Amino acid sequence: MFFMNYAQVWCSKVTDQAAKRRVLSNTHSPPEFRVIGPTSNFNEFDRVFGCKPGQRNSRVDKCTVW
Repeated sequence: MFFMNYAQVWCSKVTDQAAKRRVLSNTHSPPEFRVIGPTSNFNEFDRVFGCKPGQRNSRVDKCTVW
């Protein structure tokens, strides 16, 4: 439920023109990348959804900070 809610928070639908305008004028990443980036580095995401490294949203070489 945590991951579903996390993604839902960033869920949005915009036209191609609006998306381009946002990318050119906003310093933040587009919503889909704010979900894909963090979850692709999270081992718990892989465990919950049964992903293997390199499969869909699971990176082979995960970025770890701590």
